[in-house]
Amino acid sequence: MIAIRTIEEELSDLKKTNKHGSFVYASSSETFSSSCNNHFRHIKRIDKHGVYIIRQKSTNQVLYIGKGGTINDQGVFKRQDIPGRLTNRKGKISSNEWLKTLLSEKGVLVIESEQGSDITGCH
Repeated sequence: MIAIRTIEEELSDLKKTNKHGSFVYASSSETFSSSCNNHFRHIKRIDKHGVYIIRQKSTNQVLYIGKGGTINDQGVFKRQDIPGRLTNRKGKISSNEWLKTLLSEKGVLVIESEQGSDITGCH
């Protein structure tokens, strides 16, 4: 029989074996792109591919799960990494607009991501 676990249980196990980090988006006076780029500027790893999660800080509720970095037929990551995905468009509006609206509706946001093996400056 297959055990069904919650996403939080799975994430907890993944965090035990993988480097991860997070940053907070708390003020609409700074663009989300600036917050994101400032965070990832401190990460030494060249390829910044993996899964990211956007949470409501006050409740820890998962609001969005995404990924950066699809692998092509040759086993090479395509161009868009996590910072690229986070700062890209969400449908017809920019990520800055989408996340600013999410911030106003849900309050302070926490963005978690897998960080690879060389991390500096992560919360």
